[in-house]
Amino acid sequence: MRLLLLPLALAASVQGQITTFSAGSLAKAAEVNNNFAYLVSRMDSLSKVQNSRLDSLAKALATKDSAIARLKDLSSLGDSLKTLGKRLDAGTPKGTIAGFLTSPGTDGYLPGSDQMWIIAAGQGQVNGLTIPDLRGQFLRGIDLPVTGGKDTTYAPGAKRTPGSLQADAFQGHWHSFHHKIGSVFLANGGDADLYDGPVSPRSGNFVQNPVTDSVNGAPRTAPETRPMNVAVHWYIKVR
Repeated sequence: MRLLLLPLALAASVQGQITTFSAGSLAKAAEVNNNFAYLVSRMDSLSKVQNSRLDSLAKALATKDSAIARLKDLSSLGDSLKTLGKRLDAGTPKGTIAGFLTSPGTDGYLPGSDQMWIIAAGQGQVNGLTIPDLRGQFLRGIDLPVTGGKDTTYAPGAKRTPGSLQADAFQGHWHSFHHKIGSVFLANGGDADLYDGPVSPRSGNFVQNPVTDSVNGAPRTAPETRPMNVAVHWYIKVR
């Protein structure tokens, strides 16, 4: 019978408070054990409450939107968290292209990379985006009509799609030439001097190589038509 009453006494003590002992008085083993049982019970209860709070916070942070809402609700943590929430809400969207001076890492340009930004090198489909090959390319704005506006006509020709490649070109033009009369070269100055046909050095009519006009310096020639530029790595945000 005594063995059956002891667990009941322990349970009753756990539900109550810790027994206080006076100096010099004897402590009963059951009371000491009850105190330890009470402390263990309280610690277990507090642990469960804390774990529940952590689980709740982890679920709230599972998505960006709920995380932002959670951070904004924690006003007791100060304005810094509110500022962080606003920055997260205004995050850089997927598909953004930016120029970097830093080179990519060992897997920063691969389709299977875990990087948020990868170098745009025509990798194909990455996280729902068709990655263009921007190596050696300039970027050009699409001539898209917007509300209250028309085409700018700055980009003649067919309408472009994002990521499409356009070959280099040179604006259509005519060349003037020099006409030789005897040993004297005369620049074309009127309709009588214009020539629209085959050009042959033997006829005395020929187009000369580009030379300085004594105003704008020596002409710069190269295998391509290009503006002055600065080299960067074009990255695209894929996550």
